[in-house]
Amino acid sequence: MKKFFLVATFFLTAISYLHAQDRFDSATWKSSGDFMDVNGPRMQMVDDLIKNNLPFGMKKDSIVALLGVPFRDVVGKRLPTNVKLPDSLRFDNDEPVSREKRIEQLKLRKEWFDRNNRIDTVMYYFLGMTNKHLQYLNIRLNKKAELCEVWIESKNR
Repeated sequence: MKKFFLVATFFLTAISYLHAQDRFDSATWKSSGDFMDVNGPRMQMVDDLIKNNLPFGMKKDSIVALLGVPFRDVVGKRLPTNVKLPDSLRFDNDEPVSREKRIEQLKLRKEWFDRNNRIDTVMYYFLGMTNKHLQYLNIRLNKKAELCEVWIESKNR
């Protein structure tokens, strides 16, 4: 019976330790984020961070106090995350088409982007690398500088 309790205690301790590794810690977050991090601490903590530490309406200065200065802080045009380029406006650059046709395609595409882009403030925090992708935590702020959207984005290296 004593052996059972020792084994059970070991497993519970191990599970607690592993779960603690996934909890968000501001100091660990701020001291990590190197571009060479492969599956580093930020990648481990990001789910808990989003779920429990970044409430909608959180002010920008509170976000910076929690996470540190972002990798990038940009005000610019971007597509909302739920808006995708229609297939009719996609084209393959390797596809042979006349110059006039390509200019018309680009014109239609530009008009679509002009209609659908919006001015946003987005803060980018580097999470780490997985395989051939760079991972970022993106935080969109509204006009009152309050958190209104959070998502993780992968970009090719």
